[in-house]
Amino acid sequence: MSETKIVLKQPKKYHYKVEVFDKQKRRRIIKDNINKKVLRKHPVPIKGKTVDCKVVLLPIGAPIYHLNNGRTRAEQSFYINEQNHKDNWFRDGLENNKQHNVQHRFLVDLAKVSKSNIFNELKTKGEFREDSPLLVDSNGIVINGNRRLASVREIYTENPKKYEKFKHIPCAIVEQYLNDQQIKQVENNIQVKREFKQEYDWISLALEIKKEKEELGIPFKQIAADMGRPEQSVKNWYELITLVEKSLKEDFKDEKNYSLVKNQEQIWKDTIDRANKAGVKPAEKDWILKSGRMVALNSGNFNTRDYSVLSALQKKSAISDAVEFFKKHHHIKNKEKKETDSLKDPLSDLKDSIKGIDITVVDQIPIKKKNEDIISKAVEYIATKKDFSAAKKYASDALGKIEAMNFMKYPEKDRKEIKKTLEKIVTKSEKIINSKLK
Repeated sequence: MSETKIVLKQPKKYHYKVEVFDKQKRRRIIKDNINKKVLRKHPVPIKGKTVDCKVVLLPIGAPIYHLNNGRTRAEQSFYINEQNHKDNWFRDGLENNKQHNVQHRFLVDLAKVSKSNIFNELKTKGEFREDSPLLVDSNGIVINGNRRLASVREIYTENPKKYEKFKHIPCAIVEQYLNDQQIKQVENNIQVKREFKQEYDWISLALEIKKEKEELGIPFKQIAADMGRPEQSVKNWYELITLVEKSLKEDFKDEKNYSLVKNQEQIWKDTIDRANKAGVKPAEKDWILKSGRMVALNSGNFNTRDYSVLSALQKKSAISDAVEFFKKHHHIKNKEKKETDSLKDPLSDLKDSIKGIDITVVDQIPIKKKNEDIISKAVEYIATKKDFSAAKKYASDALGKIEAMNFMKYPEKDRKEIKKTLEKIVTKSEKIINSKLK
């Protein structure tokens, strides 16, 4: 018997090791270069105005990564959770080598998987585009261009002789002081507004909005303006990431592991869009959000596309039937409403019963893994109920028209054709009665 050869997956190799320059040293290098040789000026949108920033060449090791980087938000969150670090581990590690080396790996990987393949483009050309310097503040923190900086550091370190041009990199210097909110506004104007529908990862984008709202206290209206999007769209993204994080924690049992839902963008976006449509009532919204989590947890295991299952469960006209199916399947009973409940919540009557949908029933429906068979049966049940309702209406409409014919006059020339049609109706009606209604 021949031996089975086990091939172990090799860990990724990174060539560059970050050694953070002291803050005063970074400031001195930048100031000396501004005083000695300014290559040109580069226009940058800052505080609602276009500012011409001076472009200088800086040593490859001088700038430091912007650790509060929107693109790496998902990777950072998962790493923090996996390593049991504090939530502010990256944010408080601005001057630490360890945080920067972890961030370097994230950025190199992102540069290689981006649609434009930033890493490969720089390696092929061996030089920076003249109109695309890094954007760096007076402390040497890269506001825009982190992936490019990580890429040239890797490329240069692997082959310094071939890529000698990358020993120094062009940087546009923002000399005025910017607080965290203002830095985010610049970043959004340059990156997010341009790339909202391109290569900005959907999870990182949603996390970025959450970060700006919760930690920086930026209102939705301002975030929307900075990103060039409608305010409601930004609110939807915020609600989306809140739902995703709840599902990862409660359903997937793997908090912050965004890689589990990375390929489910359409499921989550459709769910939030349907939940926030005009006319959707509280109990209906609760069901739409819950069914989205159910489909996401069982994604890829259905006999049809996830989208079809999701659409069937979340269609407004089918919500009552969907809730009814799961209520019967799980033997759920309506919770008795206490008199004190209505005193606590003036909207309880509205929430508790909407067109037969009891919000207490929706709350009790469990979200389970490996539940694709039950979910598929629910979809079949909805389709059957729909067909039954349609058949009932057609039969009623047909009877009404037949009865109306009792009061009509029939011209001689049309009688033969009418009789023939009625006989066909009788034959087909008997066939339906005998085959489907016994």
